[in-house]
Amino acid sequence: MAPRATSLAWVEDLAEEVISPRPCAQQFPDLETRVAEHDRLVEAGSAANAAADWDGALTLFDQAYPMLFKTSTLLSALSMRLQRGEAALTAACCRLLLGGEGVLPPEERAVTEASLAQAEEMVARVFAILEAEPNAADLMVPLDRHAALCSRALGASEDGRHGDAFQAYVSAWPLQRQKPGVLVSAASSLVGDGRADLAAALCVQLIDAGVLSAAEEEAAALEAAAAQREGA
Repeated sequence: MAPRATSLAWVEDLAEEVISPRPCAQQFPDLETRVAEHDRLVEAGSAANAAADWDGALTLFDQAYPMLFKTSTLLSALSMRLQRGEAALTAACCRLLLGGEGVLPPEERAVTEASLAQAEEMVARVFAILEAEPNAADLMVPLDRHAALCSRALGASEDGRHGDAFQAYVSAWPLQRQKPGVLVSAASSLVGDGRADLAAALCVQLIDAGVLSAAEEEAAALEAAAAQREGA
């Protein structure tokens, strides 16, 4: 069976890997040196975050976390994942943290709960697009109507009416769900309409669900990167 755009089959296993990675293989002469290196990476990650370099910040936080397995460092990494559009993965990680055997300090629990709420809201917005139902009138001539809606969307985009273009692409999508590439175009319209966060999350979901062709996946990755830059 072909994968569906709404598939989240990948997310739980990946969340486990994010929460419980292998311990850092780097050797340190003592705990003090290990702590110092962890703190250096976290400080560098925070600086990258302040500069809106979320990829760089995530790399640094991910390097630091397995050194001491500090929840605060993990939460910093999850914040970067959410900025990158990884809403479903962020939500899954937060649920694991909140449901784990360990007791989170009140401040870290509050941050985790806030991140979970933000991530789940973004997932809901993405799935509202992916699960959109076709308009009844469009079902009378779905193939012709799909092409017409895509043409309308392209024209609206060229005129700078990105919100109208997005609506047209989303109306076309349920008429031919075997063509998810139309949603990559919808993501581009979202960026133009000032909704870069949703565009990034939509592209990440399409890529992770495995529904795109190689060319479409490359285009989605470019759109996600553009959305991240726009949202910085």
